[in-house]
Amino acid sequence: MFSLGETMEFLIGNHFSTPVGQRIERATSGSLQSEDWMLNMEICDI
Repeated sequence: MFSLGETMEFLIGNHFSTPVGQRIERATSGSLQSEDWMLNMEICDI
């Protein structure tokens, strides 16, 4: 069981530090020339 502090940290923490969050950051980067559909589908599969 998680403590209240651990639960709050999970809810308000940096979600982009997770593996899926890092993929989302890459997939939504403004520097992309075009969509990376392989990465988008990988995110959907997670």
